[in-house]
Amino acid sequence: MKARVIYLALSSLCIAGVAGTAQAEDYYSSQNPGGGYTSSASASSGYYSSSSDHHKEYKKERDKVSISVNLPFRQDTYIVSKHGRPHHYRGPEWVGMYSGLPLPSHAVVGGGQSFPPASLFVCRGNYRGGVHPGKLYKGRCNIGWGGNEIVLSHYEVLTSRRPLTWVSASFGRIPAGAIQGGYQHDGPLFVCQADYHGGTHIGKVVGQNCNFGWGGREITIPYYNVLVG
Repeated sequence: MKARVIYLALSSLCIAGVAGTAQAEDYYSSQNPGGGYTSSASASSGYYSSSSDHHKEYKKERDKVSISVNLPFRQDTYIVSKHGRPHHYRGPEWVGMYSGLPLPSHAVVGGGQSFPPASLFVCRGNYRGGVHPGKLYKGRCNIGWGGNEIVLSHYEVLTSRRPLTWVSASFGRIPAGAIQGGYQHDGPLFVCQADYHGGTHIGKVVGQNCNFGWGGREITIPYYNVLVG
């Protein structure tokens, strides 16, 4: 009799150790609002698990062999990255670069020019106490500052796993959801693009204009698009 009591106690402990699995025989499972889940086996076997209070109840043990199964992922399940963000919803990120490194994956194209033909990517760089958005051209980040075009060898490139949008704006207007590309002493700087001399160039919204570097000078255009994420 004593041996039978010990056997039953050990059996109960083994059953209690399978949290996260369900007794399966054409079962289904559903998530509880308070945590854990219940399954179709609950009515007959009394299986219930709650992750919120770590409490388990076993109303009745079925007198038959049961198996443990891993619950399958739903099709819309996503994996959270080490930064705490789901991979397929990951938003814009800035990747540190310097001249000579290959372009990172998912770099955001923000413009282009016809002569010489080139795609222009969104970049930003540190200069005179601020961080300024600009265009990546020939392995360097070109920005506009103080009336001049500044060329930086150390910079960051904007990347995004999901599509971004360029929204039409003008005369200093910043649309909702605009991506902040940097800052200077008097506030944030948002990424913009504007047409000039047969190309589309990337810069920063300053005051009423989109400012960018071109031909050694800082160009200011009042009609532009703002990058929105």
